[in-house]
Amino acid sequence: KSAFMSHQHWTNYWKKSVNGSFGRQLPEWYQNTLEPFWENTFQPLSEGAQILDIATGNGAVIKIAARISSEQNKHFSLTATDKAKQLLPNNDESSRLSEDIHFIPDTPIEHLAFPDSHFDLVCSQFGIEYSQWKKSLAKIQPSLKKDGRLVIIAHIQDSIIHKQSKNELEQYRLILQHYPLFKKLEALIKSMGELSTPDDIQKLSAQPRANKARESFNLLVAKLLNEHDDAIIIAEFLKNIQPLFQQLMMTPVVNKIKFINSIKTEMLQARQRLIDMTNAALDAKTLQRILETAQNLNMVTINNQAITDQDNHLIAWNIELVKS
Repeated sequence: KSAFMSHQHWTNYWKKSVNGSFGRQLPEWYQNTLEPFWENTFQPLSEGAQILDIATGNGAVIKIAARISSEQNKHFSLTATDKAKQLLPNNDESSRLSEDIHFIPDTPIEHLAFPDSHFDLVCSQFGIEYSQWKKSLAKIQPSLKKDGRLVIIAHIQDSIIHKQSKNELEQYRLILQHYPLFKKLEALIKSMGELSTPDDIQKLSAQPRANKARESFNLLVAKLLNEHDDAIIIAEFLKNIQPLFQQLMMTPVVNKIKFINSIKTEMLQARQRLIDMTNAALDAKTLQRILETAQNLNMVTINNQAITDQDNHLIAWNIELVKS
């Protein structure tokens, strides 16, 4: 399957300076499995190797190459592209490494335009599978030098990422579609009225309309939590609305409604990213078509294997191709 993403929900996401497409903190298996994989990929490369990271996001993989280049004094030439219209790769702890990388935003893989026989290595982590495979491979192949490699880590169906994404999508469905959670939250805020002083807040407990709206909202939240043991998205929603009942209590109601709408917009975009991720996850038939397409482009398969964590959980799929 291919997911034909719009730019905006991913552009907005990468603006947050997240490290990966998982959201939140990087999971333990990422640091214990994928980071060592990429270190082992970059360390044997020769001095001055030309490296391209496609669908780079905020550059998690290409920064590993930059670190290896710096540690081994290999002077890699590092380029990274992404479909997102804006990337912010320099505002984190690895900003010094980012200075050695040429980031090119607004560049879908299908539109790559680099000189022929230019790169020693093209890499992709959870990126190329979002694109149109045939077009992407046809663009990458000419840019590789003879014996140059394409190294891919891709989403795979039934991986722990795929399963978690489906679980989270169900929670988004309940919050955004099945239950009127936002409608009840807005009704609660309106029932509280304009609050200008701490005294106004104290008087809320004596207002039947506000109490009824609060009880209705709380009952619905409890129902949602009961329906999901791992209610991570619902818990995040509750955390995100806390300012409404803390520092924003005495702001105008219209501003509170805007705040609620901003939370809803973010959730809609997060849901769309998860839809993209689940649609992009490869199945056995797609994997076979990828290898056949590569073979037709004179690219030889040297690796085609599952990537698992230390507990043997399926994480991703590794495809490595060499230009013959």
